[in-house]
Amino acid sequence: MVVDETQNETTVILTHSANLVIELATRPGTGYAWQLLEVPQDILRLVNQETLTPARTGDRLLGGESKQRFHFKSVSSGQGAVLLGYRRAWEKEADDLKRFSLQVTVRKH
Repeated sequence: MVVDETQNETTVILTHSANLVIELATRPGTGYAWQLLEVPQDILRLVNQETLTPARTGDRLLGGESKQRFHFKSVSSGQGAVLLGYRRAWEKEADDLKRFSLQVTVRKH
């Protein structure tokens, strides 16, 4: 299952061993990136994190939009929230520019 910004503050239901991908727009040239703040590790495991840039060189603009993907696998049944913050890594005390929250329920079957 793939979710994006349009599903912010919603709930998804997964089965055990299902894949979940959260794909969010980012502008790496600005220094901002999505950072994982909270994961219910008893039900989800982060498998991979990647940033996808536009395929064609002509589309790559300084400060242009890319996609950040967080790949998870469900490991047991339960409920919890995934929370991500859009921030600059070096600005430790600054508030997040944006937040993404997703409630996750994992069922056995």
